[in-house]
Amino acid sequence: AVVSTQSTGEQHGRNLTWLTVIGLSVYVAGFAPGMGPLPWAINSEIYPMWSRSVAVSITTTTNWIFNSVVSLTFLSIATALGTYHAFFIYLVACFAAFLYLFLFLPETRG
Repeated sequence: AVVSTQSTGEQHGRNLTWLTVIGLSVYVAGFAPGMGPLPWAINSEIYPMWSRSVAVSITTTTNWIFNSVVSLTFLSIATALGTYHAFFIYLVACFAAFLYLFLFLPETRG
C-alpha cells in the first residue's frame, strides 16, 4: 500500500497550480497593452511643455506613494476585516478615482 503524507486539500491545491500561472499570464497580457502604459501616456500629454518635467516627477512620486500605501495596508486590513472587505475598500477607492478622472480629466484630442 502507498501511504501519502499529504492531505486531500494539499493534493487538490497542487493539481490547480497551473491555474494560478495561467491566471497571472492572462492578467499580465491584458494589463500590459491597456492599463499599464495608459497613465504614463496621459501624463505626458496633459501638461504644458514649460511644466512637464516637474509635473511628471510629482505624479510619478504620487503614484509610488499610493502603491506603497496599498502594499503596506493590505495585510492589516485583510487580517482585521477579511479579504473580501479589503478588496471592497480598494474597489471603492478605484471607483472614486474613476469618477474623478471621468469628470475632470481634460480631453487632449486636437
